[in-house]
Amino acid sequence: MWELAASSKNISSYLVDGWEEQELSGDGDLPWSVVERPRILIPAPDGVGATLTLTGEPFLSPPKVTSQDVWVFVSGLFVAFGRLHRGGDVTGVLPPGAVQGATISVTLGLPNATRPSEIGAGPDERMLGLAFQSLRLSWI
Repeated sequence: MWELAASSKNISSYLVDGWEEQELSGDGDLPWSVVERPRILIPAPDGVGATLTLTGEPFLSPPKVTSQDVWVFVSGLFVAFGRLHRGGDVTGVLPPGAVQGATISVTLGLPNATRPSEIGAGPDERMLGLAFQSLRLSWI
């Protein structure tokens, strides 16, 4: 098993595109996505299959934003979808041999990401979708 947690000292070397510095959230200091397609670079699972589990806290502002849709792509291959109404997991399977190379690119699709300033939820002008908590690969 391999895991990347928000508390990891070198987290910024993995959260490569579309993430903002960690900030106090409901569950501690978490980095927020600030684009609709943030990206994470992680070590590849050496040709074996893996279960990928992303854990996060969605940006919500009821009644206008009541959930966040989270699409997960690994090196362009769709692997998971989840609709988060509160903090939780999105899990998918990465088939053996699906990815070549030493690292893989995990791209999230966050079509419900929203600027709080545009919906009357405060002055924040960032495009918020998901606060990153962890990403786990479990070999299968």
